[in-house]
Amino acid sequence: MGKQRDLSTGIVAQIQALRQQDLTQTKTAEQLGISQSSVCKALKKNCSKRTNCSGVRKTSARDNKQLRKIAINYYRRLRELGFKSCVPAVKPMLNKKQMEKRLKRAKEHGEWTAEDCDFPSLFSTKDEPALRAEVERAAAER
Repeated sequence: MGKQRDLSTGIVAQIQALRQQDLTQTKTAEQLGISQSSVCKALKKNCSKRTNCSGVRKTSARDNKQLRKIAINYYRRLRELGFKSCVPAVKPMLNKKQMEKRLKRAKEHGEWTAEDCDFPSLFSTKDEPALRAEVERAAAER
């Protein structure tokens, strides 16, 4: 692969002018003495992001109307099935008082062992070797 060089602004302006004259990329490249891929890259790089560079609509007004009708029907059907199109709420951050309470509780119960806790152990013991595998499988299924 050769080293790429940037095209000068004059060449880019010539590319755009020739393109407005409806010349193909290949013919534009031949006239300017550069490669067709350079013409393509220059056109893509200097293309306005808000407009369609090709200038050709892919669907007609009639197609757009039919697509809109289909979308509305799908939206209505999903609502009937119980799906809602909304952004999930973000969990609020902890305030200063809540952080202090958590820190205090962590310091009080930092020396606890698994036997001191009210909930069953998540780690397998000699008595219950399958408990850990069930917990790992449940976590993996989520």
